[in-house]
Amino acid sequence: MNRLISCSLVALISLPAMAGPYDQVYGIVSAEFIKSADAKLQPVILNRIDGTSTTRRQEAIAPGQHTIYADLPASREQHQHIATQNSLALDVKPCTRYYIAARLTDSMTRHWQLVVRNSEPIGECAANYLKSTEAGTAK
Repeated sequence: MNRLISCSLVALISLPAMAGPYDQVYGIVSAEFIKSADAKLQPVILNRIDGTSTTRRQEAIAPGQHTIYADLPASREQHQHIATQNSLALDVKPCTRYYIAARLTDSMTRHWQLVVRNSEPIGECAANYLKSTEAGTAK
């Protein structure tokens, strides 16, 4: 009997740890990987968010302040083989997707800064979480 109670308690305690990023209000950071018509905007490779490494093109994260790290891929035209890295402090709003890209400040030296190219609302997130939050606060 004690063993059954212990297993049940462990299962209940571990439920929040098993919750994924989409089980609560979230924002998404997406690395822009398609070339823009603007020659100064370049695609990037998402590297880390707040010190946690990622290999994905996008990550779902909790709303709030985050530091995004991204790499500018090496340029084949200029025979540069070393990718550079930069960071961006981003205040992620609930249910919003952010597209990040590199804005070249000097195309000869390839100096750049990480920028938010575009942002858009995430409809599914807003439908699932923002409506229920507003209803809960209205009571």
